[in-house]
This record gives sequence, C-alpha cells and structure tokens, in this order.
Amino acid sequence: MRALLLSLLLTVAATPAPAQAPALASHRAVYDLALASAASGSGIVGARGRLALEWADACDGYTLHQRVRNIVEQTEGAHVVDLTVSTWEAGDGSAFRFSSRHVVNDNTVEEIRGRAHIRGDDRVASFAKPRRTALELPAGTMFPTRHTLELITRAARGATFVEATVFDGASAEGMQRTGAVILGFHAPGTYRGEGETTLARLRSWRMRLAYFSHGDGRADSQPEYEIGFRLFENGVSTDVLLDYGDFALKGVLRLLEPLPSNC
Repeated sequence: MRALLLSLLLTVAATPAPAQAPALASHRAVYDLALASAASGSGIVGARGRLALEWADACDGYTLHQRVRNIVEQTEGAHVVDLTVSTWEAGDGSAFRFSSRHVVNDNTVEEIRGRAHIRGDDRVASFAKPRRTALELPAGTMFPTRHTLELITRAARGATFVEATVFDGASAEGMQRTGAVILGFHAPGTYRGEGETTLARLRSWRMRLAYFSHGDGRADSQPEYEIGFRLFENGVSTDVLLDYGDFALKGVLRLLEPLPSNC
C-alpha cells in the first residue's frame, strides 16, 4: 500500500486564495481500517487494520513516519501485510529522502531506499534499494508535501481538478500521474469527530485522488488505485477511503495529537 498524501489529496469553494502557503500542522494520527467493499471474484472476504503516522516540521524540511498493518482475509486464508515508510522533504521542495519496507506474513517482499532532487533542469531520483539505479524526473514533478500544499492552495482558490506528476519513493518504478477531483467545500464549524477541537475551526475539502502509471497517457486509462479523503487546511485528513480496484478500505480517524515543534 502506498503512503497516504494526506497529501496526498469541489464544487467551487467561495473562499479567497491564501496570501501565503498553507501552514501544515505537525501531528500524530491513527486510523482504524476496515473493508469497505470487495469485488465479486476478488477472493477477499474481510480486512481490518490500522494506519499510524507522524508528520512533523523538521525546520529544514518535513518528516513523515508511517506504518500500515492490515490483516486481509481471503478464501484460502489470511495474510498479514505490514508497510513502514519514512521520508524527509526539503522545505522548498528541492530534495527528498525515502525508505520503505513491505512485509507479508513476516517475510520481507520489498525494501526501497533512495533520494531525489529537483534543481531547475537537474531532476534525478537515485535508488540504493531494491537495486542501484537512477531515473530522470520530468519537469513539473512534485514531492508529496509540496503536492499536498498545492492541493490545499488550489482548492482554496476554487479549483475543481488538480493534475500533477508526483514522486513519493513508494515504488522503484518511479513517479506517477495524479488527478485530484475536488468534490466539495466544508466551512469551519462543520466537522464533528476525533480531533474536533483542532479541526472544527478549519476549512476543508472532500477530494478523490487517482494515481496513474506515468507512462500511460491514454485519455481512457484506468487508475492503478484511488484515495478519497477530507483534507483540512492544516494538512490533516479524515474520512479516508483506499480504493485498490477489486477491494477498498475505509479509514476512520481514532487519534489526533499535535506534535511539539522546536522551529
């Protein structure tokens, strides 16, 4: 499973464009995951798990530590899927470090580690694992936090669709095309639920974010997967839906805690 871009996320919002970039909140969040739907023939009869993340302002950039652990029940038995992700992104969006480990039934199936930079026409992602390789990033590529900032800024300006090329280091195959449909605006005071003390005073937008293979530019191409969420202007997300095509998981926010900042 890919890291959430709680970045990663429209009816035109009648709100002014922000005078400066949105202020993202350092926070710890925990989501309970459960099966929302499964296609006939998928063999999936149940799923449950938890997603925990810490996102923080590290003064020189932003850090993300995330773990997703799921038990997926199929007709032939259950599988325990565990994914851990750690990233650092420069505050100006020019550099990115990433590492992830994907474990199924206590067996490591993939490890990814590397770094990337975007400096004018010099745009390169270098992988140390699973094998040493490098790839050139196309012009306009964004890293995850910059993409989240772009979604919030564009939504606040009234956009209904945001298209971007994003590199998040979650796959050795490189970047992906993304298309975010901004489905609706929620004014401050409309949120009820975990974290209400913090979130109720903020604007938010419902979004549906689709990920496509970057090399597949066909107009009728199908996304590899989609993420739905309600994105608040401080970068926190609620009402998460992870749609992998033949099955989908819903995520309910169970814990939201601010993290102290030394910046």
